[in-house]
Amino acid sequence: MDRFLPSNPRARSAVLAVAAAALTLLFTQVVLPGGSGGGRGAPSAMLFQGLVNGTLVGLSAVGVVLLYRTLRIINFAQGAIGAVGYVTLLLFLQFTHLPFLLSFLIALLLSTALGAIVGVVMLRFFNSSRLFLTVVTIVGVPAVLGLLAFINRMPFFPPLAERPASGQLTGPSLKLLLPFPAWKFRVGSFPIDFGFSHVFALDVGLIALIAIGIFFRYTRTGTAVRALAENPERASLLGIG
Repeated sequence: MDRFLPSNPRARSAVLAVAAAALTLLFTQVVLPGGSGGGRGAPSAMLFQGLVNGTLVGLSAVGVVLLYRTLRIINFAQGAIGAVGYVTLLLFLQFTHLPFLLSFLIALLLSTALGAIVGVVMLRFFNSSRLFLTVVTIVGVPAVLGLLAFINRMPFFPPLAERPASGQLTGPSLKLLLPFPAWKFRVGSFPIDFGFSHVFALDVGLIALIAIGIFFRYTRTGTAVRALAENPERASLLGIG
């Protein structure tokens, strides 16, 4: 296989990416069955839905892989940290008059600050075994989720007794809180409606992934993190803590 690939790492990555995209397109359009009308090939709507979901899953996977490559641990609290920001966003949209983008930024900053606090706490146990650090992230999940009860009772939200009895937001009711609630579109002829939430998730996910790539490729800190992930011993000798 190596003799058919370029020796340059960048060129090799580009060739592999194109080959993976071609194989994916071949599989989805030739191997998979078509819609109810017969024929071959997955409907375009299903592919678009997979692109949105895959982008979000890929963004989460980047966080898991990054932490494992640098610290050799799996952060089981990552989902809980994101859940705090998600629930905060829903509360702002449901019970305040703040615009969506401002609510989104507040929720994002909250999760970022929470992640930084968790990172500082993890430094306290940095010299412990990797298994111990992984267990710390598991134990920290209830503590992180416990913040939701505190956030839920913040003074700028109505008291629990005055809130609607239904409590939980469903998919249709959640769409009414987002910008452009009546806007919907379809990809192809398959009857799946898409809207603002899909476009926003795809845009934010792609922008975040591109920003992460630029950070690791063109910044000194990103280069240091890559060096630490590739060869921790040599990075330590070069003065990278």
